Amino acid sequence: MDSSRQIYELQKGNRFRSATFYLTDGRIVEGVIVAYCLGEVDAGETYIVMWHIVPEEIAQNGGWDFLGFMEGDMIYHYHVDKVVFEDGTTIYNQ
Repeated sequence: MDSSRQIYELQKGNRFRSATFYLTDGRIVEGVIVAYCLGEVDAGETYIVMWHIVPEEIAQNGGWDFLGFMEGDMIYHYHVDKVVFEDGTTIYNQ
């Protein structure tokens, strides 16, 4: 199972589960996954190709401000080095 599928499976049971994303460029993004873009697995892509992550305090609005503009970060899965969930569960991107 690819690591994007593992992250998806861990977060789907708890919609507002906080996580810390460590990226390959050294950035750290903390927040809640509010959306994602599915990949074409048959074409060789990962299950999830992109994650939409917003700070925990604005997760209730789904990642959009009152004018309809997206808040937070869109992160390609291939930029993810590892993800650490609030309970300490860690998923490494192979």
